[in-house]
Amino acid sequence: MSNLRPKTPCEADAMFKNRYECVAHFSDLYLGTPYYSAGRAWSDYAPAYAFGFDTYPRFQTRLFETVEAELRAAWAEAHGRSRLTWPEARSAVRETWQLLDAETAGQADRLQRGHGA
Repeated sequence: MSNLRPKTPCEADAMFKNRYECVAHFSDLYLGTPYYSAGRAWSDYAPAYAFGFDTYPRFQTRLFETVEAELRAAWAEAHGRSRLTWPEARSAVRETWQLLDAETAGQADRLQRGHGA
């Protein structure tokens, strides 16, 4: 797992209030990720992170691998001006899902403890 994930779910207290915040989180990090493809720019990766944010609510109860074929097909339509192929975008999308999983787990934990969302 990548080092981009919060250390604990509690540290993710409402980490991403919206799509913009989620995508912006990666703007200073994407160049150092193991999945970064040389020669690609932020304008290539930002749509992949946005796609991850946008698709997560629809599929969050399912494992990434079980919906990957659907995501691949949707990426072919949604990539906009990004030059990333699905194999290049896949890890960025998955990384976004992992962070959103951590946030969701942190929110559930806080609610169980009576701390609100």
